Amino acid sequence: MGRVLGRVLVLASLAGAVGTASAQPAPNLLVNGGAEDGAGSPDGYGVVPIPGWSSAHGATAVQYGAFAFPDAMSPGPIVRGANFFSGGPNEAMPVDRSELVQEVDLSSAGAVLDEGATPFTLCGFLGGFFNQSDGATVTVRFLTDLAAEVGSASIGPVTSDERAGVTGLWLRSVSGVVPVGTRKAVVTMVMERDAMAGTYIDGYVDNLSLTLGDCPEVPPTTTSTSTTTSTSSTSSTSTSSSTSTTSSTSTSTTSSSTTSSSTTSSSSSTTVTTTSTSSSTASLPPTTTSTLAADPCDAVPPGATFASIACRVESLAEQVSGESGLGTLQTPSARSMQTARSRVDEAIGRCRDGGRRPARASLKRASAALGQLVRRLSSRAATKALDPALRGPLLDAARAVAADAKALRRRLQCPGDAPPA
Repeated sequence: MGRVLGRVLVLASLAGAVGTASAQPAPNLLVNGGAEDGAGSPDGYGVVPIPGWSSAHGATAVQYGAFAFPDAMSPGPIVRGANFFSGGPNEAMPVDRSELVQEVDLSSAGAVLDEGATPFTLCGFLGGFFNQSDGATVTVRFLTDLAAEVGSASIGPVTSDERAGVTGLWLRSVSGVVPVGTRKAVVTMVMERDAMAGTYIDGYVDNLSLTLGDCPEVPPTTTSTSTTTSTSSTSSTSTSSSTSTTSSTSTSTTSSSTTSSSTTSSSSSTTVTTTSTSSSTASLPPTTTSTLAADPCDAVPPGATFASIACRVESLAEQVSGESGLGTLQTPSARSMQTARSRVDEAIGRCRDGGRRPARASLKRASAALGQLVRRLSSRAATKALDPALRGPLLDAARAVAADAKALRRRLQCPGDAPPA
């Protein structure tokens, strides 16, 4: 079915490319270029099947709006669906890359392609997460019926500098002429992870298309355009010539390349124009360096005592409320710690009054609030989004004080265990 559909699209594309009476856009030769055929993962960590694509090493489709991923307001396609392609949870560590591959049958158009005048365009929205250097590259390889490569072109990655540290996707495009001898095209998405930034592969792709015509995507408000035109010729006498002209209206970097080769002894040429277009720029978020303060409770003997628990809960609450590196997790985490702090104070007051049962009830509520913080910091979203140097110490501290609060509740004696007023 896929090959039949592919041949129909190729013939339709050729009709649009050579026709003069119609200005209809060339159809997308790729099946499911927008990750819409099938359900996307709601949290980004589920590896879902992606119709039309062969997946390797955990590449997946993610729903827009999943926590710590691009959402409907992030830079990206003007018209976007529910999902986008993502590198996934790095199932093949330490490979640190995942792939999606699709083959397009062009054999039905062989005679026309061998005239050496059929245009192509590979384009799509590529991006990544925050200031991490994870990224995605998309390559199309043109092959003969014997699987010999006669040309290739690529787009991406969109670097963290080009994104200004903003989570989102930006349009990239490369155009040229289909090399003579082409009978199929193989499109490969490669998402790669920065080994120093988390475990998730945050290379993103959406609205990917391969056409025998122009890019069907309309870029958002444009701030930069860089165009490179190159012509190369190769003959059987090993002579070659190359000219390259580059014009640019900004300092934006173009991350696209094209190569071609000839399989005949006669002279052939391939002309490729690479255009890189990015949407409206965003301000670079402030860089946050998180350093946890020295523990003010070092002078208090650790253990399952009111003095130790109260001091550590107070210290942890202050760290959480003052740590902007927690991002969107800061407000709910600070709320949990405020609850834990008030419940510990409440338990101390009740124990001083000799009320063992109400004091134990207050400690139970304090433990529950601490448990909320532990679960929040242990979540996949936190593991992906937070600096390990920040998340690890906070998580360890929350787990330790929660364990001591539970231990004190089990053996609590009142008023004997209450500290002096």
